[in-house]
Amino acid sequence: MLIRFTVQNVLSFATQKKFDMIPAPRFKRLAEHVYKIGNFEILKLAVMYGANGAGKSNFVKSLELLKKFVLHEMTLPALELNRFRLVPESVDSPQLFSIEFFHDGIPFYYAIKTDTEKVMEEELYISGLGKKADELIFERTTSSEKITSLRFNEEFEKTEEAPIWKNIYEKEIIKPNESCLKVLSGTQKDELKLITVAAQWFRDYLLIIHPDSKSQILISKGKFPAACGEIRKFVYVKKRIHT
Repeated sequence: MLIRFTVQNVLSFATQKKFDMIPAPRFKRLAEHVYKIGNFEILKLAVMYGANGAGKSNFVKSLELLKKFVLHEMTLPALELNRFRLVPESVDSPQLFSIEFFHDGIPFYYAIKTDTEKVMEEELYISGLGKKADELIFERTTSSEKITSLRFNEEFEKTEEAPIWKNIYEKEIIKPNESCLKVLSGTQKDELKLITVAAQWFRDYLLIIHPDSKSQILISKGKFPAACGEIRKFVYVKKRIHT
């Protein structure tokens, strides 16, 4: 479940822009429009509106760019093609994506910063949702010489195998121009299992729907069999009505 998404220096967004699903505290009359997860409230639905050319479609496209880059379905040069280019100084400025989401009842915060050649910074935290400090899962930095450095939660860093394991991933597995979230999600370390949980959300639950998306394909990707079965019946009936 999406909480917040922020983007900068991407498509038509030169400065940082944020979209969030957090209800305005002054509006309390529509309590049924809000989910409660513990003591945190989040909107069930939000609408983005504005004039033509205001950036609505580009904001959704930015979310899709992040998903594709995280899942290695898009290269860094392809991501660079979507950089904001109307101001000369933007060419040398990094691109930034950050996102907060709930998955399996856990609030995650993920962010990635890139330049033209490498992933400068990448991080995954358990989000404190603004109520407490975030908890580190992993941080990754890449130097100007394209040397990768990793830092993990204290639980893993204390294990005997951590230095050897990190050295292998830093020098041999993680590429400086790719996200490492997907790579790290394949580890079998209990201390790092939340990386797999977060990557699963990007892969299976972050679904971008376009006007030309095929209804049957979207339903087939659903994660709630009972509800999807009812939707299939509805879609089938509607097709019969129109034929």
